[in-house]
Amino acid sequence: MSLLFKIDHYSVSSVTTWRKCQRQWWAKYIEGKDQPAGEAASFGTQYDMMIAQRIGCKLGKPEKLPESWVDGVAEAVEGYLCQPHALKTATQAQVPVRVTPDEWNVLCEMQGFYAEIKKPIIGFADLVDELKRIVVDLKTSSRKDTRDEWALQVLFYSIALALVEARIHLFTRTKVGAYYDFMVPIHPASKKWAMIVLTRAINEIEQALENGAGDELVRLPGYHCAWCPENLDCCARNLIIGG
Repeated sequence: MSLLFKIDHYSVSSVTTWRKCQRQWWAKYIEGKDQPAGEAASFGTQYDMMIAQRIGCKLGKPEKLPESWVDGVAEAVEGYLCQPHALKTATQAQVPVRVTPDEWNVLCEMQGFYAEIKKPIIGFADLVDELKRIVVDLKTSSRKDTRDEWALQVLFYSIALALVEARIHLFTRTKVGAYYDFMVPIHPASKKWAMIVLTRAINEIEQALENGAGDELVRLPGYHCAWCPENLDCCARNLIIGG
Protein backbone atom coordinates (compact mmCIF):
# COMPACT_ATOMS: atom_id res chain seq x y z
CA MET A 1 0.00 0.00 0.00
CA SER A 2 1.29 3.45 -0.89
CA LEU A 3 2.23 5.64 2.08
CA LEU A 4 2.77 8.81 0.07
CA PHE A 5 -0.23 10.47 1.71
CA LYS A 6 1.51 10.40 5.10
CA ILE A 7 4.15 12.92 4.01
CA ASP A 8 3.12 16.29 2.55
CA HIS A 9 6.49 18.07 2.79
CA TYR A 10 10.16 17.55 3.56
CA SER A 11 12.64 19.39 5.73
CA VAL A 12 16.42 19.33 5.82
CA SER A 13 16.26 17.72 9.26
CA SER A 14 14.07 14.88 7.98
CA VAL A 15 16.38 14.37 5.00
CA THR A 16 19.34 14.34 7.39
CA THR A 17 17.68 11.60 9.43
CA TRP A 18 17.15 9.57 6.25
CA ARG A 19 20.80 9.94 5.26
CA LYS A 20 21.95 8.77 8.70
CA CYS A 21 19.61 5.80 9.04
CA GLN A 22 16.67 4.99 6.78
CA ARG A 23 14.97 2.82 9.38
CA GLN A 24 15.16 5.60 11.97
CA TRP A 25 13.45 7.95 9.50
CA TRP A 26 10.68 5.43 8.90
CA ALA A 27 10.12 4.85 12.62
CA LYS A 28 9.88 8.58 13.29
CA TYR A 29 7.99 9.95 10.30
CA ILE A 30 5.80 7.02 9.24
CA GLU A 31 5.23 4.99 12.39
CA GLY A 32 5.12 8.07 14.60
CA LYS A 33 7.65 6.76 17.10
CA ASP A 34 9.81 9.32 18.82
CA GLN A 35 11.70 9.88 22.00
CA PRO A 36 10.80 12.76 24.33
CA ALA A 37 13.10 15.73 23.89
CA GLY A 38 16.05 15.44 26.25
CA GLU A 39 17.78 18.17 28.22
CA ALA A 40 20.24 18.86 25.40
CA ALA A 41 17.43 19.44 22.89
CA SER A 42 15.56 21.68 25.33
CA PHE A 43 18.75 23.66 25.95
CA GLY A 44 19.24 24.21 22.22
CA THR A 45 15.64 25.31 21.66
CA GLN A 46 15.71 27.74 24.58
CA TYR A 47 19.14 29.05 23.55
CA ASP A 48 17.78 29.98 20.10
CA MET A 49 14.64 31.46 21.62
CA MET A 50 16.44 33.63 24.16
CA ILE A 51 18.94 34.98 21.62
CA ALA A 52 16.08 36.07 19.34
CA GLN A 53 14.35 37.66 22.33
CA ARG A 54 17.47 39.54 23.43
CA ILE A 55 18.23 40.83 19.93
CA GLY A 56 14.60 41.93 19.59
CA CYS A 57 14.10 40.76 16.03
CA LYS A 58 10.83 39.78 14.39
CA LEU A 59 9.81 36.17 15.01
CA GLY A 60 8.57 34.19 12.01
CA LYS A 61 7.44 31.31 14.20
CA PRO A 62 5.95 32.65 17.44
CA GLU A 63 6.80 30.36 20.32
CA LYS A 64 5.53 30.26 23.86
CA LEU A 65 8.22 31.14 26.36
CA PRO A 66 9.01 28.31 28.78
CA GLU A 67 7.82 28.49 32.36
CA SER A 68 11.39 27.87 33.48
CA TRP A 69 14.68 28.08 31.63
CA VAL A 70 17.18 25.23 31.50
CA ASP A 71 20.20 25.82 33.73
CA GLY A 72 22.98 27.60 31.91
CA VAL A 73 20.92 29.00 29.02
CA ALA A 74 21.00 32.60 30.19
CA GLU A 75 24.76 32.49 30.78
CA ALA A 76 25.34 30.90 27.36
CA VAL A 77 23.27 33.60 25.66
CA GLU A 78 25.15 36.36 27.50
CA GLY A 79 28.39 34.80 26.31
CA TYR A 80 27.18 34.61 22.71
CA LEU A 81 26.09 38.24 22.63
CA CYS A 82 29.58 39.25 23.81
CA GLN A 83 31.22 37.53 20.83
CA PRO A 84 32.42 39.76 17.98
CA HIS A 85 30.79 37.41 15.48
CA ALA A 86 27.32 37.44 17.14
CA LEU A 87 24.65 38.53 14.65
CA LYS A 88 23.22 41.37 16.70
CA THR A 89 21.88 43.02 13.54
CA ALA A 90 19.47 40.16 12.78
CA THR A 91 16.12 41.51 11.61
CA GLN A 92 14.23 38.20 11.75
CA ALA A 93 14.38 34.97 13.72
CA GLN A 94 12.83 31.58 12.95
CA VAL A 95 12.19 32.73 9.40
CA PRO A 96 9.81 30.38 7.56
CA VAL A 97 11.30 28.92 4.38
CA ARG A 98 9.24 27.04 1.80
CA VAL A 99 10.25 25.94 -1.68
CA THR A 100 7.63 24.33 -3.91
CA PRO A 101 8.49 21.55 -6.39
CA ASP A 102 8.18 24.01 -9.31
CA GLU A 103 10.45 26.53 -7.59
CA TRP A 104 12.96 23.78 -6.82
CA ASN A 105 13.00 22.76 -10.47
CA VAL A 106 13.77 26.34 -11.52
CA LEU A 107 16.50 26.71 -8.87
CA CYS A 108 18.14 23.49 -10.07
CA GLU A 109 18.02 24.62 -13.69
CA MET A 110 19.75 27.83 -12.61
CA GLN A 111 22.60 25.64 -11.33
CA GLY A 112 22.80 23.83 -14.65
CA PHE A 113 21.05 20.53 -13.97
CA TYR A 114 17.55 19.06 -14.01
CA ALA A 115 15.91 17.74 -10.84
CA GLU A 116 12.38 17.03 -9.77
CA ILE A 117 10.71 16.58 -6.40
CA LYS A 118 7.06 15.96 -5.61
CA LYS A 119 6.56 17.86 -2.36
CA PRO A 120 7.71 21.19 -0.89
CA ILE A 121 10.81 21.56 1.25
CA ILE A 122 10.24 23.69 4.33
CA GLY A 123 12.21 24.92 7.31
CA PHE A 124 12.90 27.78 9.70
CA ALA A 125 16.11 29.81 9.55
CA ASP A 126 17.38 30.78 13.01
CA LEU A 127 18.64 34.33 12.33
CA VAL A 128 18.50 36.44 9.18
CA ASP A 129 19.81 39.93 8.50
CA GLU A 130 17.68 41.11 5.57
CA LEU A 131 19.84 44.15 4.83
CA LYS A 132 23.20 42.35 4.80
CA ARG A 133 21.55 39.19 3.37
CA ILE A 134 23.12 36.92 5.98
CA VAL A 135 21.71 33.74 7.51
CA VAL A 136 23.05 32.23 10.74
CA ASP A 137 22.20 28.78 12.04
CA LEU A 138 22.64 28.55 15.82
CA LYS A 139 23.99 25.24 17.12
CA THR A 140 24.80 23.85 20.54
CA SER A 141 26.89 20.72 20.96
CA SER A 142 29.17 18.88 23.35
CA ARG A 143 32.01 18.91 20.82
CA LYS A 144 33.75 21.36 18.53
CA ASP A 145 33.20 20.33 14.95
CA THR A 146 30.95 21.07 12.03
CA ARG A 147 28.88 18.51 10.20
CA ASP A 148 27.83 18.21 6.61
CA GLU A 149 24.15 18.25 7.59
CA TRP A 150 24.62 21.66 9.23
CA ALA A 151 26.13 22.99 6.02
CA LEU A 152 23.31 21.40 4.04
CA GLN A 153 20.74 23.15 6.19
CA VAL A 154 22.24 26.64 6.04
CA LEU A 155 22.92 26.32 2.31
CA PHE A 156 19.28 25.43 1.73
CA TYR A 157 18.23 28.59 3.59
CA SER A 158 20.64 30.73 1.58
CA ILE A 159 19.37 29.27 -1.70
CA ALA A 160 15.69 29.63 -0.80
CA LEU A 161 16.03 33.17 0.58
CA ALA A 162 18.58 34.38 -2.02
CA LEU A 163 21.16 35.28 0.62
CA VAL A 164 24.87 35.90 0.05
CA GLU A 165 26.43 34.81 3.34
CA ALA A 166 25.83 31.74 5.49
CA ARG A 167 27.36 31.02 8.88
CA ILE A 168 27.09 28.46 11.66
CA HIS A 169 27.47 29.83 15.17
CA LEU A 170 28.33 26.98 17.52
CA PHE A 171 28.32 27.00 21.30
CA THR A 172 30.04 24.00 22.86
CA ARG A 173 28.63 22.84 26.17
CA THR A 174 31.93 21.65 27.54
CA LYS A 175 33.50 22.21 30.96
CA VAL A 176 34.58 25.62 29.70
CA GLY A 177 32.00 26.67 27.12
CA ALA A 178 33.32 28.14 23.88
CA TYR A 179 31.91 29.89 20.83
CA TYR A 180 32.84 29.31 17.21
CA ASP A 181 32.00 31.00 13.94
CA PHE A 182 32.08 28.79 10.83
CA MET A 183 31.49 30.25 7.40
CA VAL A 184 29.78 28.03 4.82
CA PRO A 185 30.88 29.17 1.34
CA ILE A 186 28.06 30.12 -0.98
CA HIS A 187 29.04 29.60 -4.59
CA PRO A 188 27.70 27.59 -7.55
CA ALA A 189 29.54 24.39 -6.55
CA SER A 190 28.34 24.40 -2.92
CA LYS A 191 24.77 25.24 -3.90
CA LYS A 192 24.75 22.51 -6.51
CA TRP A 193 26.09 20.03 -3.96
CA ALA A 194 23.31 20.87 -1.51
CA MET A 195 20.60 20.66 -4.13
CA ILE A 196 21.80 17.33 -5.52
CA VAL A 197 22.05 15.82 -2.02
CA LEU A 198 18.54 16.99 -1.09
CA THR A 199 16.99 15.91 -4.39
CA ARG A 200 18.54 12.46 -4.29
CA ALA A 201 17.53 11.75 -0.69
CA ILE A 202 13.99 13.03 -1.23
CA ASN A 203 13.51 10.83 -4.27
CA GLU A 204 14.86 7.83 -2.35
CA ILE A 205 12.26 8.52 0.32
CA GLU A 206 9.52 8.81 -2.29
CA GLN A 207 10.49 5.42 -3.68
CA ALA A 208 10.45 3.85 -0.22
CA LEU A 209 7.01 5.33 0.44
CA GLU A 210 5.70 3.88 -2.80
CA ASN A 211 7.11 0.48 -1.96
CA GLY A 212 6.00 0.55 1.68
CA ALA A 213 9.17 -1.32 2.58
CA GLY A 214 9.82 0.03 6.06
CA ASP A 215 11.13 -3.21 7.58
CA GLU A 216 13.62 -3.68 4.75
CA LEU A 217 15.21 -0.24 4.89
CA VAL A 218 18.90 0.13 5.68
CA ARG A 219 19.84 0.38 9.35
CA LEU A 220 23.07 2.31 9.90
CA PRO A 221 24.13 2.33 13.57
CA GLY A 222 26.16 5.23 14.88
CA TYR A 223 26.11 8.08 17.40
CA HIS A 224 22.62 9.03 16.18
CA CYS A 225 21.23 5.79 17.67
CA ALA A 226 20.86 7.68 20.96
CA TRP A 227 17.97 9.63 19.40
CA CYS A 228 16.29 6.65 17.74
CA PRO A 229 13.08 5.30 19.32
CA GLU A 230 14.12 1.78 18.30
CA ASN A 231 17.67 1.89 19.62
CA LEU A 232 17.08 -0.84 22.23
CA ASP A 233 15.52 -3.24 19.72
CA CYS A 234 17.68 -2.51 16.67
CA CYS A 235 19.36 -5.66 15.41
CA ALA A 236 22.05 -3.70 13.55
CA ARG A 237 23.00 -1.68 16.63
CA ASN A 238 23.09 -4.73 18.89
CA LEU A 239 25.10 -6.84 16.44
CA ILE A 240 27.54 -4.19 15.21
CA ILE A 241 28.18 -1.79 18.08
CA GLY A 242 26.78 -3.80 20.98
CA GLY A 243 23.49 -3.62 22.83
